[in-house]
Amino acid sequence: YEAHTDYHGSRENYVAAKMQLIKNQTAADYFVVNFDNEEWRALSQQTLAKVVPFSRQGFTKEGAYEENGILYFKDEAIMPAEEIKVPGTHNIENALAAIAVAKLEGVSNEAIVEVLHHFSGVRHRTQYVTMFKERKFYNDSKATNMEATEKALAGFKEPVILLAGGLDRGFTFERLIPYFKEHVRGLVVFGETKDLIA
Repeated sequence: YEAHTDYHGSRENYVAAKMQLIKNQTAADYFVVNFDNEEWRALSQQTLAKVVPFSRQGFTKEGAYEENGILYFKDEAIMPAEEIKVPGTHNIENALAAIAVAKLEGVSNEAIVEVLHHFSGVRHRTQYVTMFKERKFYNDSKATNMEATEKALAGFKEPVILLAGGLDRGFTFERLIPYFKEHVRGLVVFGETKDLIA
């Protein structure tokens, strides 16, 4: 997704920088990649490594995928997607990537399920923090672009009080309005972008 263009200068430069990750891969390596995006499928052709795809939207059954609410690796059912502790479809994608890597390393299904049942998220990325007065608190302070914010909001079934703001990276926030209408019941804004968001 478009991010950090203030540093890289353009989206093309950002993608090129990301793809440096695979430049030294050989046929003995693996490249685990999300096949739900046409661009990522095309970029995966740049590697010499074995491509191990994952998909939540049915683009492949060659690696890890979700079908009818169940997470699979190849034709082997691992667990129901709803049992993942962290909310959001993006975290289902993260779980699929983790399942692919774990299965490549010979990790048992039981160990995979145990971790995904208890994993509360990476720090600052829709990370479950605590429950206080029957309200769950999540830290998603690394959501620094529209895509990350949209995915985080879409992951919640309960109404959200959103704390948002920060540096002005030149975004406009109109595209968040549908997510605000569907998922957000209150908004607390701060930083350079507080007036734009409000």
